[in-house]
Amino acid sequence: MKNEQPENREISLYGQGKVTSKCLALNIVKLKQSFPKLPDGWYVVFEEMLDGEGFTDERLNDAVRNLIKTCIYPEPTIANIIGYDKKIKRYTHNDILETTKDYSVQQRGIFWDSLEKHGKFWIKKGELK
Repeated sequence: MKNEQPENREISLYGQGKVTSKCLALNIVKLKQSFPKLPDGWYVVFEEMLDGEGFTDERLNDAVRNLIKTCIYPEPTIANIIGYDKKIKRYTHNDILETTKDYSVQQRGIFWDSLEKHGKFWIKKGELK
């Protein structure tokens, strides 16, 4: 049996990028208004982490919006924002065969119809923007 590393089957919908200064400034204002007790040093480390993680404007906007809506602690951590992502699952042909091995012919057809091919993988229809 071949010992292979499985390919990453989940991918981010956001891709990699760099946050623009305007987007960063707008989101820092939102964070300061929502969490006024955060020290200035928090924002310095936050900006460095965004660069290292390849955040895009869209991902930062979504992450800050999500944090403001869901933060249950008095003050958020940088990880609350950096960890935010939207991912989709990619299926190989073998994944699909394994998943549907006990399905009826009709169920298997419905499952296949819910997928679209992208390169060597299949994804659920409508998951890509």
